[in-house]
Amino acid sequence: MGIKKSGFTFIEMVVVVATIAFALPALFAIIFTILQQQTKIMHLTEAKREGDYAMNVMENLIRGYATKTLTSYQSSTEVCATTAPSFPVTAQVGGFKNDNTGATFGFDGSSSKIASQSSVLNANADLTDPTKVTVTGFSMTCTRTNPYSPPVINIQYDVAYSTTSTRAEDITGKLHYQTAVQMKSY
Repeated sequence: MGIKKSGFTFIEMVVVVATIAFALPALFAIIFTILQQQTKIMHLTEAKREGDYAMNVMENLIRGYATKTLTSYQSSTEVCATTAPSFPVTAQVGGFKNDNTGATFGFDGSSSKIASQSSVLNANADLTDPTKVTVTGFSMTCTRTNPYSPPVINIQYDVAYSTTSTRAEDITGKLHYQTAVQMKSY
């Protein structure tokens, strides 16, 4: 009778180790790519959340409380007024006034964030967090087609996730926000 051998031969072991050596780097590359994509998605989600919140607050305040458009929230100079010399008229807007309460408010997007300003509270409130996102290209204009139509406020800005990294995989895209808000007619 012959000797019965159990186990693997040397050749079988080399084949298994070589297969693992080829498969492992490919597996790690796939996992690393998935993690990079997940990070980009989280960054864009945060930028979208901040941008949506700022736009929602601005739209609701303008629709609900604005009766006049001003050059700034601390100014009494009205833009897009019914007494404009010619129509249609378009102008930069810096603030709004509520004739019922006498309060003024405005929005500032000049320092890589959007802030709400109020004469009632005499304070600023950040609508976006500058440590998380960067706001660029903030613009607010009003357009009035005739003296009998209410002004339409056009708001636009870009929001991007704040990162100090210069690596290509860490740079995220910008989200562009643009809307038109029709003020109440009084």
